[in-house]
Amino acid sequence: MPWSRTVRRWQVLLIALGVVSFFVGSVIGRGHVVGAALIVVSLPAVVGGLLGVVIGGLARHAHPRSVGIAYSVLLVLGIAALAGFFVLRQRIEAPGIGFGMLLILGVMLSGSGLVGVAALLFAHRK
Repeated sequence: MPWSRTVRRWQVLLIALGVVSFFVGSVIGRGHVVGAALIVVSLPAVVGGLLGVVIGGLARHAHPRSVGIAYSVLLVLGIAALAGFFVLRQRIEAPGIGFGMLLILGVMLSGSGLVGVAALLFAHRK
């Protein structure tokens, strides 16, 4: 299906942006806030892109509407995890390391879901 190639390309682009983010963050340095943020966001982007490629590969013969629902669910779950992180961050004085995993999970799921939904919309528009 033509939509599956488009989704795969966009998810691979997300992986590439994660790698570039890591290298740019490394050049800037972890001592700087922007460099540290780029390094932290790079791994979830790569893992989220891989998750998106796997979902797109498994659903290659499925109807685009079904695949769109799967990516939309990822997007909603990721946004919920990010919202939970930012709400809870305000209330917890000294969060543990596990609390940061909520941010990583949110970036990973929402990134993959957003790229998947955007790619399907782009493929449908073509």
